[in-house]
Amino acid sequence: MRRWFENRLAMLFAATYVAATARAMTALPHDELT
Repeated sequence: MRRWFENRLAMLFAATYVAATARAMTALPHDELT
């Protein structure tokens, strides 16, 4: 049960990190240009 919870937490963290990175990559250049 604990291993499943750790895998779930790692997957959630990875998904959040990827989403935040993708959003930052699309938003940062836009903000710097304006």
